[in-house]
Amino acid sequence: NHVQVLDEHGQPTATWEDLGERALITSIAVAEQDVFVADAGNLLVMHYNLAGQLVGRIGARDGRGGSMGFVVPSPFFDVAVGPSNVGRIGNPSHNVLYVANPGALRIESYSFDGDLEAFWGKAASSIEGFFGCCNPAHFAVLPDGRFVTAEKGLLRVKTYTSDGEFDSVVAGPEQLDTSPRAADGSLWDQEYRAVDVAADSRGRVLVLDLAGGSVRVYQPKQVDEPKQSE
Repeated sequence: NHVQVLDEHGQPTATWEDLGERALITSIAVAEQDVFVADAGNLLVMHYNLAGQLVGRIGARDGRGGSMGFVVPSPFFDVAVGPSNVGRIGNPSHNVLYVANPGALRIESYSFDGDLEAFWGKAASSIEGFFGCCNPAHFAVLPDGRFVTAEKGLLRVKTYTSDGEFDSVVAGPEQLDTSPRAADGSLWDQEYRAVDVAADSRGRVLVLDLAGGSVRVYQPKQVDEPKQSE
């Protein structure tokens, strides 16, 4: 229910405000001078400066953002800071905040002041869309502006272009769905299983495999150049 700051040796240096009994912090994104904290319990993204002073609340129904607010049926509510993307997502000259609105099955982009700029995503069982009640569970932004998404329930990691068009599959259930089912064969925990994702500076996709206890590293397949005919 609060953020704690540690130094490079792991020693605590500051404790920020308690967000209350309903708070459930699920994600933190850090920019040069700004920190964004996703609170799944209060359905808000809290905007702080580096000293822990509250700058604003994103998602409050004050007319600045989407009319529905954030819909978070289960404890998956991810945020990331990245370059503003081209096309529908905005002006490529500045950084923006990206927020997964899982109950709406979409990713939204916001200015640091909390204005909703754009969104993309659709509900579909096909590979192009997001499946289930609430996805994506996790996402990351690649250096070139593309997105990496991870879905819960039906475990699959995909990439999308900078304007939200389906790009490729990184891994699917055949690679990721390796954890044992409940003893009675039920799927009660399926909606709460997900793999986390990140992107490195080389454009590789990092997948936290909970079942295997490992970090999987994926990179784009190299396509051989076609041989020229003589």
